[in-house]
Amino acid sequence: MNANIEPFLMRLNEVLDPERSSKAIERQKNACLFRRSDRLPVAFVLDEVPGWERIKLDEAYACPELMLLNELRPIYGSALVGDDRANTIRANFGVGILPSLFGCEIRLTHDAMPWVEPLNSREAVARIVSAGAPDLRGGLWARIEDFQEFAIAQLADFPALRSGIRLSMCDMQGPFSIAHLVWGNDIYYAVVDDPDLVRDFLELITDVYIRFVRQEREATRADEEFTEFLNVLVPGKILIREDSATNLSPAMYEEFCLPFIQKTLDAFPGGVHYCGAGHQFFELVAGCRNLTAMNFGNPEMQRPERIRSLAARGIAVVGWGLWPLDPPLDELETGISLGVSVHDVEEGKRIMDQVASRG
Repeated sequence: MNANIEPFLMRLNEVLDPERSSKAIERQKNACLFRRSDRLPVAFVLDEVPGWERIKLDEAYACPELMLLNELRPIYGSALVGDDRANTIRANFGVGILPSLFGCEIRLTHDAMPWVEPLNSREAVARIVSAGAPDLRGGLWARIEDFQEFAIAQLADFPALRSGIRLSMCDMQGPFSIAHLVWGNDIYYAVVDDPDLVRDFLELITDVYIRFVRQEREATRADEEFTEFLNVLVPGKILIREDSATNLSPAMYEEFCLPFIQKTLDAFPGGVHYCGAGHQFFELVAGCRNLTAMNFGNPEMQRPERIRSLAARGIAVVGWGLWPLDPPLDELETGISLGVSVHDVEEGKRIMDQVASRG
């Protein structure tokens, strides 16, 4: 399927203000590095973007033009609000990118992100471990590379888009989340009754993950000081996603997750993201070497005093999703960036005014 995307590119080129975007990135960087700005940076995700309908996710997955339209839609919405979004697009093929290297099939359903068909077999996992690292250019890589090249070529003829929008890295998840996606839910039993196989699998995955990150950083010409996560900047070179680990006990996390997160952070200083509460391993993550930032998919589940404590350790909180800030987070004047979901442009502008009046 081909779509005429030029009218959308022209419209976005007209509203994207390079000077405002430059100031927004400076605010984001200042927050990451604990420097003061005129106000905290705030970036929005709008449910409704006037004149730019969201493409169904399964349709966007199948068509590069439609995927690019979906990637540019939130940038257009933020331009109308005038927020501090880091204007990035990515090859949005979902959580199955690394699992596809290990032979997992990707399943599409109506208007939903693609999902992974797990192997659900310890014997299959053992065969993967015995075979060693897969071809990093296998699986979904060709489609990722094609989309990235296509997107850059499409933006090239529009000055504001060419200079004001960056290509960010695709969703590479993190070691334990990849292992869970490939293996299936049986991995939660295997950490008890087959721990050696779990560790061997995680060693392999982590090595492949680090090499794949290098490959994708080169392909996207990634910045050396900051990486991007959707609409915010992250200090460092990576944001590790470890959602599946929230189901583990503290002891299990320390044994089966922490060493592999640390190995990754030693290769690429950066941040860690997880959804869920994660209270049982918060301190373990916060104590990692080379950890620069944390992002929380469910900020409403977090304890504000704990989040506040990260600032004292020089760990930034990026993309915090709740406004207004609860005590004691309301004490922070830097070290935190906001990434808030709103209904429409008007709601975004109201919150922008509130953030600006706070200073």
